[in-house]
Amino acid sequence: MDTFGCGWKPRYGIRIAGTTKKRPLEETVTAPVPALVGRETWERAQTQRARNKELSPRNAQRQYLLRGMLRCGLCGMMYTGEFSRGRKHGHSDLGRRYYRDTRRVEYRFQLEGRCLNKPIRADAIEADIWDEIRELFQDPDKLLNELKAAQQSADEKLKPVRDKLQITEDLIKQAEEELDEIAMAMRAARGRMITKFEQQQDEINARLDALAKRRAKYIKEIGDGMVTDERIDTIMKAAHRVKRGIERANYQGKRRMLEALGTEVTVTPGKYHIKTLVGEKDGEISQMKRGGIRIVRNSY
Repeated sequence: MDTFGCGWKPRYGIRIAGTTKKRPLEETVTAPVPALVGRETWERAQTQRARNKELSPRNAQRQYLLRGMLRCGLCGMMYTGEFSRGRKHGHSDLGRRYYRDTRRVEYRFQLEGRCLNKPIRADAIEADIWDEIRELFQDPDKLLNELKAAQQSADEKLKPVRDKLQITEDLIKQAEEELDEIAMAMRAARGRMITKFEQQQDEINARLDALAKRRAKYIKEIGDGMVTDERIDTIMKAAHRVKRGIERANYQGKRRMLEALGTEVTVTPGKYHIKTLVGEKDGEISQMKRGGIRIVRNSY
């Protein structure tokens, strides 16, 4: 159903609740319903809903800053958080957080098909990425100009997708009009003609299902690529807090900032590639020594 534009109409052939039988046509009622929200608001809401589902911690017992943002550069699979303890007898170990390639987990008991990327210490890669984010905030004026440029570039790139969305909307409207015509014709039909109209009705409903999926795809693509003024404002507020101690940012604050910047991280053995709204950068993953000592490598 549409929640924007000119409203929506229920489909014909709705099934009776709890059964596989279709409700008689004479019992169905169609009525236009005014849109509750504008298209842009609806698109953003659907995108945020999908994003929340993807990044939701659900029942996670430990915090992983890069959850849903870290991907393997060798096999393309996402990394998931994993907690591990030492197994030495008599050795006290509080445990360590890791990011592990899901493909490596799936093929842990066989060599063929197993990804060669090794697990990554969470303390190391999280600190590396947050260092890159802090560096972005050193010059707020430059950051604002880069965000505005990213916003303009995103609008230009999304224009073809918006055009495709509009074409899909027109096709949906056309299909709904065809259903209206069939419904009117069925009222006067008899015998085999009713069966024929019902078949046409099912074909159009199947077409509407395909169009709805296509529309959802375009809406998500638009939402993922949009750089809204609200998003820029969120980032800039954080940038201006740098001088007041961004070092003390908690997990939630860091997480919101990474999401606002559209952060994506790709890792290969020993290296990372970070992509945000304002650019991309490569670096080497730091090492963690005993006692939690982090050995920082150079980024480039």
